[in-house]
Amino acid sequence: MPTKKLQESFENVGDEYLIERDNKVWKKIEKYQKFYESDPDFGGDYLWTQRIQPYLEGKKPFKDHHQAAAMLLATTKK
Repeated sequence: MPTKKLQESFENVGDEYLIERDNKVWKKIEKYQKFYESDPDFGGDYLWTQRIQPYLEGKKPFKDHHQAAAMLLATTKK
């Protein structure tokens, strides 16, 4: 059985890793979100017909899951 101090240090390292990983994920999402928010045509009917509907119908795959999250955040802000 490892000592309590050793267990705590491993837990702290694990927490730091998770925080760093989450920060990287949010940075990727924010990058996509800024892209969508800067697009003047993003919103309204154009948003649905050109951006969201092809993904829902499976005609166009997401490049990565961060793109989907960013699209949702950008639409809720508009």
